[in-house]
Amino acid sequence: MPSDTLDDIELRTVQFQTPAIRTLNRSDFEGVEEVIVETDRGTVLVAIQGDRRKPAIVSYHDIGLNYASNFQAFFNYSEMRVLLDNFSVFHVNAPGQEEGAATLPEK
Repeated sequence: MPSDTLDDIELRTVQFQTPAIRTLNRSDFEGVEEVIVETDRGTVLVAIQGDRRKPAIVSYHDIGLNYASNFQAFFNYSEMRVLLDNFSVFHVNAPGQEEGAATLPEK
């Protein structure tokens, strides 16, 4: 490709943004209330984020992760923060995936 076909690009309007905190620590996950829900199969941790009066989004993490390690970076990303203005999020943890969880029985 000949170099004379390329146009110069002006980047004067590009604004620098400092990224949000992106650790995998649940203590850095802002505005989350953790609730233990008792079921007939054991306890399940549900982390609730946002205003409960708003429509709900339910999240379920990927294998080997929990709600903080899977979704913290996503919901702390500046463009995604607008979701929390319009929705509540219920992060459901698989049994035994919360930090410090006991080993599940082999049933």
